[in-house]
Parts: sequence; structure tokens; C-alpha cells
Amino acid sequence: MLLFSQRNLINYENFQNIIFKRKILVLEKVNNDHLFVLHRSPHPVEFSSMWDEGIVGKKNSSDLYGKGLYTVYSNVHDKNIYGDYILRGSVKINNYAILEKDVYDQVSKHYDGSKTFKEHLIKLGVNLREYSMEQNQEGFSSKNALKNWKKIQKMGYDGIILHGRKDGYVCVIWEQGKDTFTPHSFIHKADELGVGKMKFKTGDEEKKLYNTILNSNQIEGTLNLKGTQIKNLGEKLHTINGDLELYQSPIESLGNLKVINGNIIIRDCENLKSLGRVEKSLGIFAQNSSISDIGNITNLEQSCNLENSNIINIDNLKSVGGYLKLKGTQIQSLKSIGRVGGFLDIRETPNLKYLGNPPNVSGKILYDVGSNTEKLLKYRGWLG
Repeated sequence: MLLFSQRNLINYENFQNIIFKRKILVLEKVNNDHLFVLHRSPHPVEFSSMWDEGIVGKKNSSDLYGKGLYTVYSNVHDKNIYGDYILRGSVKINNYAILEKDVYDQVSKHYDGSKTFKEHLIKLGVNLREYSMEQNQEGFSSKNALKNWKKIQKMGYDGIILHGRKDGYVCVIWEQGKDTFTPHSFIHKADELGVGKMKFKTGDEEKKLYNTILNSNQIEGTLNLKGTQIKNLGEKLHTINGDLELYQSPIESLGNLKVINGNIIIRDCENLKSLGRVEKSLGIFAQNSSISDIGNITNLEQSCNLENSNIINIDNLKSVGGYLKLKGTQIQSLKSIGRVGGFLDIRETPNLKYLGNPPNVSGKILYDVGSNTEKLLKYRGWLG
């Protein structure tokens, strides 16, 4: 643990939504219009200042695409050229110039009034002749960002998102101040950490944790089972007042757990097939998982990302506050969903056979053009 101030405690192990693989960090992109980003530095003092002061131009700035805090949102450069210290945080991107379509489509409302990515590009002054989704987006992004950032900045945008030739997926935060960027967690020497090198719980620590689970009705804070061999949460535990984090866990059953006052985050858990009796969670993030149903959950305040999972049944789910991503799943039916606060992604869902009444979807419905899913959407009136 590292304490920058009395109110800012940073936990090295609580580095959420990150998978260590081949020395490159991969994480979630957008959640409720907030982009999760990483900033690398040789100086931990810089992070301390950001916790207390926010983004300050002279302390946290570069100038290739304008003065601001330079971050990445899908990987960290595996060459140690920016320092050993990595800070993870989030930034609201409704008022950002976004040159990457996949990020643009995940934002529920754009403050510039644009409804489509191409309309957004026109507002930014981008030449549409240069734009083609089949061509090199890296070249497109970096070229137009370099050419247009000064003009875009004068339009009042808070930052710019692009794919740079050198650093990959980049988010430049122009707006300064304490409320611009929210820091979440901090880690040191990420290049030396990989799968199998993270700190796992010792036998005594695991025994103590398991006894706590078996003898508690509720747990305060996050329950993280990474590095344990715990396979069942027992029948007594019913409430977690924080996140449930399952990374590389052999967990098979959540027992009698019903309420999670945080997010459910599942990664590389091959034995967990169902959320069982769970009735409440803020959000679900279970991409590339073996999960096939989400239990008794009816409402989610935040987003639900089940991309490339084995999910078949979400028939109890009625409302999602953020986006609902089912791309690449085995989903068969969407008969109960009534509201989605962001976009709905049902691309690559060949088993989808039944739709209920059209839901209220605030964002776009993403589907494969010319597919049976498109025919079903039109037949059931989901496409208006």
C-alpha cells in the first residue's frame, strides 16, 4: 500500500478491469460515458499531485496534439520509455473529439449534437473522402488529429481520442482542473508483471478469507478471489457491499449470494456457469467467460458487457442503465428487456430467435446488416 495523503489510499492489487497478458495491459473502454485510461510516468510524485490538484498544465502536459494529459485506453506501451509507474483513471468523454468509431458508438450522448460518427467527423472538419472503415484507421486518426487539433480545440472540445502511430489508442485530456480526470489506482513496474507473477494469497490468507466468507452474512467492500482456490461461497453469505472480482478463479458456485452493491467482474473463470441466486448488481462485466445465465437480476444501474461469453439466457433482465453488449454470444432470446440507457450490441448472435416488444434504447442498436438478426429486428419493430 502507498499513502499519498490521509484520504487517498492506493491498493497495488485492486487494479480493476485489467488483464496482464504478454506485458500489455488490456482493459474496458467505455462505461457510462466514462473512458478508462492509463497514464505512465517515471515520477510517482506526478500521480500524487493529480490526486490533490487534478490536471495542471505545467506538471502534466505534452504538446503533440495540444497541451494536456496524454493517456492510452487499450494498452500500455510494452517498452519502458515513459517510466515504471502507471496510473489508472477515468474521464467523461461526451464532449470529446473522437476519431475512433468504436469509441464514438459507445457514448450515449454527444454534446456537439452529432447522431452518427460521420456527422461527428463533419463537425470536426474531417474530409470524408479520406475516411473509410476498410482502410488503415491508425493513419486516418493520427493524420487528422495532427492536422486539425488546433481548430478542434477552439471549438470547445475537452479532449481528443485517436489511434496514434507510436502509442496506439490515445486519449488526450485538454481540459484542466480537479474534476476533469478521476484517478482510481496506481501500480509500479508493470513491464515486470505478467500472468503468474501477480501477488497471490498465501495459504493462511486464503484460509482466513474463506472462513470470513463462510461465517458472514455480508462483506463490506470488494471481494476479490484472484489467486485463491475457493470454489463455493457457501450458503450464509448473501450481500457484498462492493465489487465481486473473479480473476482466474476456479469458483463454481456463488452459493446463496443475492445482493452485490457493486459490479460483477469475471475474467478467465471456466467453471462458473451461472450467477445463481443473485438478484442485484450495479453492472456486469463478463466478456470471454463461460457464464451462460445471469441469475435473477432484473435491473442494472450501470452497463452489462457479456461480449464473446457463453451467455444464453438473460430473460429476467428488464432494464440496463448503461450499454448492453451481447456481441459474439449464444443469446437466444431478448423477450423481457424494456430499457437500455446506452447502445445495444447484438452483432454476431446467430442463435437469436425471439424478441419481445421493442425496448427503449437511448443509443444505437448495432447488428449485422443482411443477417437473420436484422430481419428479426425489422419484423418485431425494433428498428422503427
